[in-house]
Formats: sequence, C-alpha cells, structure tokens
Amino acid sequence: ITDGFDELLMDTYAAKYFNKSNLAKGVELFPGYPVPDTRDIDIFRADIEKLPPVDSPEVFGLHPNADLTFRTLQVRELVETVVSTMPKSGGGGEGKSPAEVVDAIAEDLL
Repeated sequence: ITDGFDELLMDTYAAKYFNKSNLAKGVELFPGYPVPDTRDIDIFRADIEKLPPVDSPEVFGLHPNADLTFRTLQVRELVETVVSTMPKSGGGGEGKSPAEVVDAIAEDLL
C-alpha cells in the first residue's frame, strides 16, 4: 500500500471479503469461486488448484474489456523490449532481420 488510494482500495476489498459471512456454508465469492466448507488445509489447497489459472476481470468488479486492454499493453511492452535489445547495426551476416525475430516471438506467444 503506497498511497491513500491504495489504502482505500484495500479497505474496500477487506470490508467485502474478509468477514465471517463469507465463511458460511454454500457461499460463492463469485460464480465458480466457492468457499470450501472445511477446516482441512489439504482440501482448501485442492480447491484452490481447481480455480481458473487466469481470473476474469469481472471477478474484481472490472469490465471484461479490462483484460483485453491489459493484454494489449503487455504485448506492446514486450515487443518494445525485444526491439530495444536488438543490435542497432548490421553485421553483414546471414540470419533473420529484426522484424523477423519479433514476428517469430509474437507467433510463439500466440
């Protein structure tokens, strides 16, 4: 927590999710995200492993397009990093051009 806005956000999430009513039987924090009805840590861990590997922005109260925006920015940053780390001068040797290298990396990611 680095500023007042972070503190407000944390307080908001804590008020909604960190309370006894969320531990009642049959509670789902979000559709598909049930709270296990047990005190056995192994069952809790097994239930956590069943959760989706990537959460939808809707789980956090965001619009579904937030994921698209995030991924677009992530790919842009990756491509900029790859391009910025490539040699700036030609070596006269054989091999792929900088554009071909970036295209190959992007293809691997897709």
